[in-house]
Amino acid sequence: SADGQVILGADDDASGVAAVLAIARHLVDEPASSDRRTIVFAAWGVEEDPFYKRGSEAFLGALQPDALARVMNYVNFDMVGGYAYRGAAEALGAYSAGDGHAASAANTLLDGIVGGYADLHVSRTDPAGNNSDHHTFCRRGIPYVFCWTDDDCYHEPCDVPARIDTVHLRRILRLGA
Repeated sequence: SADGQVILGADDDASGVAAVLAIARHLVDEPASSDRRTIVFAAWGVEEDPFYKRGSEAFLGALQPDALARVMNYVNFDMVGGYAYRGAAEALGAYSAGDGHAASAANTLLDGIVGGYADLHVSRTDPAGNNSDHHTFCRRGIPYVFCWTDDDCYHEPCDVPARIDTVHLRRILRLGA
């Protein structure tokens, strides 16, 4: 940090990178589906100020228009190891119908599978804020889900591996996969 404190970043950002790697491994190990799609697994860098969202912006900016048009959905895993702090996982961008809009595709998909995760409280909302890489996709009209858990050690020296809620992190990963 700027004041010389060591901040390991076990939840921000290591838990998200671990989630992406674990889900990628799971999908590679699963038998091939007849409904095959290309899935890109990426870990963006430089998400926060002063380099705000340069990784996700660079990715979308490098795509040719036809390739960009084929991006169907974006799922962001960031800070997914802090479930125990508030007892909830957020699925931002997964929202129900209302106020003149239809339910998001992510919400419809979650409706079909979240029942198998009764021990996991998943809050579904749509604050399309610009606080993470999902906003890069949202601005371009690409549906997104931002999987996130609150954590009182955000950017603090207490963000250490021992604080990761591994039990719920595994459940969040299974739901994400």
